Amino acid sequence: MSTSDESDMECEVLERIIITRRPRYIRDAPTRFRDFDEKDFRDRFRVSKASAWMVLRMIREKIQHKITWNSALTPEEMLLVTLRFYATGCMQRTGGDLIGVSNSTTSRVIRLVSHHIAVLRAQFISFPTTAEEQRRLHEKFYLVGKFPRVVAALDCTHIKIISPGQCQKLKTNNQIQQKLNSFELLCK
Repeated sequence: MSTSDESDMECEVLERIIITRRPRYIRDAPTRFRDFDEKDFRDRFRVSKASAWMVLRMIREKIQHKITWNSALTPEEMLLVTLRFYATGCMQRTGGDLIGVSNSTTSRVIRLVSHHIAVLRAQFISFPTTAEEQRRLHEKFYLVGKFPRVVAALDCTHIKIISPGQCQKLKTNNQIQQKLNSFELLCK
């Protein structure tokens, strides 16, 4: 074999090995706010449409792309990708598949939207600052569910953890996994 034949064979092998980039398809994303009724929207995103719209109004200008060419995502699409990620708690690809964007785009969108939602926390999250406020909240929670010394509650989501050893606050659920109940994180 000549060197020319060898180099031709090497080129053929390299052509088979190298994965050619797939063509980019720009899809029309469905309008999720209009496509789903209130129940379906809540089932998929774990928030009401009204709540999603309220958040969107507050962050729209901050997440809006400065340019409109190149099929930039709309603020609605960005919020829905992020809400879907929050709702499912699974891989980012699930949220990206919702509107047909890549995993890297999904990651950037989730980071951007999450940051701007977190900036709003002072408007929605407040903890008692005085002993009197704490005492009033203790009484209210006790009246509602006989919970002593509680000042706040989340949605009581169980957070799976790796056991740090012996700890009184750890619970074992019916799947025999060590979990920390987020409800207890806010007890004093």
